[in-house]
Amino acid sequence: MSLTLDGCRATRTHGDFNGPEDLEDGTATAWKNDPRRPMVTPPEYWLLPDHQHGRARGHLMGKQFGGSGDNLRNLVSLHGWANSPVMSGIETKIKTEIKSGRQRVSYDTRAVYAPGSGTPLAIHLEAHGTGGMNVDCLVLNVADEDNEPICSSQTYGG
Repeated sequence: MSLTLDGCRATRTHGDFNGPEDLEDGTATAWKNDPRRPMVTPPEYWLLPDHQHGRARGHLMGKQFGGSGDNLRNLVSLHGWANSPVMSGIETKIKTEIKSGRQRVSYDTRAVYAPGSGTPLAIHLEAHGTGGMNVDCLVLNVADEDNEPICSSQTYGG
């Protein structure tokens, strides 16, 4: 798995998964001030409104793929609804295909930022597999319950 940082902003992740054995348990985000595991907060997290669905320290490479919740190269500030259920719903479908062993998957995520901003406007998710997976979705970082991913392709299995 590779992680990319631009200044103090997480920007991109990549992982190649050849089968269920490549799926690792990542770590949840450290959000309590615990001296054994200090709180990690991505840029502009506290600037997001704490509305009904809250805000999230979102993994670019999800925990279910081995993504770290302690590494700022993997964390972005997200509205809670954008993180879950919208982004996590796509991630779960990708993980299910990898776990089944039916296909090898190349998975990329990219945070899309406005110039000078520490909060992404959207997260771009792409996954391509040997068994027909072709996922290309943009998750808008908004608090709206009607937020649906914008997908040019959302095929998970062949």
